[in-house]
Formats: sequence, C-alpha cells, structure tokens
Amino acid sequence: MRGTTLQAVRKLQGYSVNEVIRMLLRRAETLNIPVMSATSLKTKVSRWENGHEQVSQPYRRLFRDIYGRTNDELGFPAEVEDEEAGELLSRLAIARSVDAGTVALFRQQVDTARHVDRRFGGVTVLDQLRSTITQIERLLGYSTSRGPGARQSRGGWVLSCGDTRP
Repeated sequence: MRGTTLQAVRKLQGYSVNEVIRMLLRRAETLNIPVMSATSLKTKVSRWENGHEQVSQPYRRLFRDIYGRTNDELGFPAEVEDEEAGELLSRLAIARSVDAGTVALFRQQVDTARHVDRRFGGVTVLDQLRSTITQIERLLGYSTSRGPGARQSRGGWVLSCGDTRP
C-alpha cells in the first residue's frame, strides 16, 4: 500500500519513526495532553502513515506542532470551525491572564473611580465604573481557578461595589 502525506512529510524532514514518537510524547507532555504509550504509538504511527486509520485528535495537533505544518500539508481533513467554541477558547485565554496583579490593577481603577465619584458626583463616572465591573465579571466568569472560594479570593470584592449610587 502506498504511504500517506504524513509519511512523506516525516521522510522529507529526515525523522525516523522512533524520533517522531519521542517528539510526540515530549510535545504531549509539554501541553499536558494524555496520549498512548510509546509502544502503542509505534503501532498507531505505522497505521496512520500507511493509511489504515485516520489520525485523531489530539494527535493531529501534535503532528502539526512537531512538523510545523497545517492540516492540509499533513493530509488531515480541515477542522470544523465553531464560532462559539472559538469565542470560548478566546475568553479562556483571557481569563488565564487574570492574576493577582490584574485584580490589583482593577482594584486601583475602582478606587480611583470612587474618588472621582466623591469629588465630582456619581453621574460623571457611573458608566465607566459599570463597564469596569462588567469586564471583571466576564473575566471571573471564565476563570480557570478551581477550588472553594477561588472566585471570591480573586476578585469577588468587585461584585460588591457594583451599586455606586449615593
């Protein structure tokens, strides 16, 4: 049976099957992706490269990463685009960046808004404060923190300052 594009790319890049398996395992470990053992992978790589089975996720991603090629260049089917999933992934990426420093920055912004409110009146900054609170609520809503009280400890205090009416 004739080899696949996946096999052609491996050979073009000069890798042995064992080198590819080591790279797949290393990349999976780096990304915390569970994969099969090296022995099982050896059998699977042979089946994938000879066209007996389709490469499944997460292995497609791992192959793209180690070869630096697209799905098309590796002979994989195109990924189905899901706008909602894409938006969720984007929001999760943003939520990962919410750390203690970010919460402190938001706290400083809220404190500044409170100061301006006292000095110039509530109408001046109400919309800005509501916008900041909405942004923080969205970030906390998609937070990847786990455990009891994680949301409160990372910024739940902001939710309590939502009512700024005098």
